[in-house]
Amino acid sequence: MSGSSLTAAGAAVFGFGGTLLGGLVDHLATDELGFVFGFAFLLSSVFVAWKVRTQDWIAAIITPPIAFAATVVLVSTFLGADTQETYLSRVGLDLITALSFKAGLLWGGTALAGVVVLVKRRAADHH
Repeated sequence: MSGSSLTAAGAAVFGFGGTLLGGLVDHLATDELGFVFGFAFLLSSVFVAWKVRTQDWIAAIITPPIAFAATVVLVSTFLGADTQETYLSRVGLDLITALSFKAGLLWGGTALAGVVVLVKRRAADHH
């Protein structure tokens, strides 16, 4: 499909970069992963799915959950609260909390990416 230009590696960079940027901005502004993180995650998931090369479509579907989890871990690691917990306990709890309370966001972003890929594949099959 014309206009698609991201390789699998490019999809990972843009998906992770956009999600991480949103997570960092959100955490620095509000001390949590909230609206800006969610918006950046959804936007980067859809962007990657739209721009990825046809032969690398699987990258558009596996990138969102990896970018989500990696962002939570990195934000927790570098910007997490200074507590008495061990590093693994704090990061593990932050990851479990994010997966519990933001599961809809995670599934939604991944599903949106999947829908975009399916639409692109269907359009490519008809051309």
